[in-house]
Amino acid sequence: IGKQVVFLKRTGIGDLRLGGLSRGTYRYLTEKEIQLLKNL
Repeated sequence: IGKQVVFLKRTGIGDLRLGGLSRGTYRYLTEKEIQLLKNL
């Protein structure tokens, strides 16, 4: 949307947790995690 990120706080949602993700990294959701989000 054309805006610079000044501060970003990553958090868990429902049963999803960040685990050991380091700054600047990401991972793909598992099928189970996708289903959990669809059922919220």
